[in-house]
Amino acid sequence: GSGLVLYSSSNNVVQNVTATNRQQGIYVRDGSSHNTLQQNNLSGAGDAAIQARHNTAGSTSNRYLNNNLTNSYIALDIRYDTQFVSSGNDLTGSTYGLVLLNMDLAGASITQAMVGIGSGLTGTPLYLESVTNALISGLDLSWTGTGKVGSGLVLYSSSNNVVQNVTSANRATGIEVSYSNNNTVQCAAVLNNTVGIQSSGTTTGLVVANSHIAGNTTGVSNGVAALVNAENNFWGAADGPSNLGGAGDSYSGNVDADPFRASLPPCLITITNQAPTAVAGGPYTVPEGG
Repeated sequence: GSGLVLYSSSNNVVQNVTATNRQQGIYVRDGSSHNTLQQNNLSGAGDAAIQARHNTAGSTSNRYLNNNLTNSYIALDIRYDTQFVSSGNDLTGSTYGLVLLNMDLAGASITQAMVGIGSGLTGTPLYLESVTNALISGLDLSWTGTGKVGSGLVLYSSSNNVVQNVTSANRATGIEVSYSNNNTVQCAAVLNNTVGIQSSGTTTGLVVANSHIAGNTTGVSNGVAALVNAENNFWGAADGPSNLGGAGDSYSGNVDADPFRASLPPCLITITNQAPTAVAGGPYTVPEGG
């Protein structure tokens, strides 16, 4: 059963509640808006520690803050609420971290704060299904333990999203795009996975650009007929991917990787500001290369 159910209930605060080892720790149902769930211990849920699977778009603007959602099948499961707020939740040990379904995010950002702490969980930190027009930005979805486990990011039946400045490393699959159309991965670091980026299940229009794809058993694996445009990436070697005679990562299937970059793209180069140096004859000079 569920520890607590909010049904057609709004403007409530639920805090310091313990509901562990339930099917749902807290279940937020239809017609429930502007509720705040904070600092609750909801670990060990068989389905979802917090499940907000509304059947309509009428339940919005719920806030999920600093909750213990560890060791659950899904830590935080949200449907339709395009105005939700998530920050500081602990997802450690859950099979799925943040799961979003049936949302048009209209350019809104999915940030590291939303995914929460514990994004090194063994499963999938971020899973999007039927989500459109999102900006997925600035996340580290890497696994820090032993072995290569889970998928850092899954886009399933999700279209017109942009994934940028995301790191996904040491996973079975860094980024998985399935049954999805017209998504873009840019300025990403996809490193040391079994498969860096996977396209499957009738996916079309996938673009991978200006990214660092290196150390993967297969950098890009395309299992569908539609082309994956993977031009202008750095494959870990100046002479390009192994398919084109270089020493970098390989790709499989219908992938266009030419031209490629001989070094990291500018968007992945960290610029370190140096203090100016005083010299005779003038107040300051910029260090060479600065």
